[in-house]
Amino acid sequence: MIDAAGAPGCTVIMAAAVRDAWDRVHHPSYVDVRERVLTQTRDPYEITARFEDEFARHPAHIDAYRHRFAFHPIHGILATHPLKRLGRVGRVIVAAPRDAHVPRHLGFDVAASVEEAVALARASHGPGATIGVVEQAPMPG
Repeated sequence: MIDAAGAPGCTVIMAAAVRDAWDRVHHPSYVDVRERVLTQTRDPYEITARFEDEFARHPAHIDAYRHRFAFHPIHGILATHPLKRLGRVGRVIVAAPRDAHVPRHLGFDVAASVEEAVALARASHGPGATIGVVEQAPMPG
């Protein structure tokens, strides 16, 4: 949707209940990516070029994959690939995250609600800004 309709420099608003909760048993490489890799770069192309080989051979993560039901360590690198979609976006605002420091760690802005996020976007783009909405079905649970 961002590539199809988002103009360069647009603002993307995500309504997400972001939490700082990591499954360290099944996703140890994700934690490593968040804490070490994303502090150096958020460019998924650079992440792949710089860190893919290291993660593919990381002894502790490989051991967890082979013996403790963890995902392969390269999954942590692949999890950054959706950031490619944000390459032409000017700003990302996450509405109503439970743990605001998580989206801020990625360089995203935070708003208390979707309404506040829309107001922030309109302040940047003007009152005549076009708003597109992509609804996703709620997750079962």
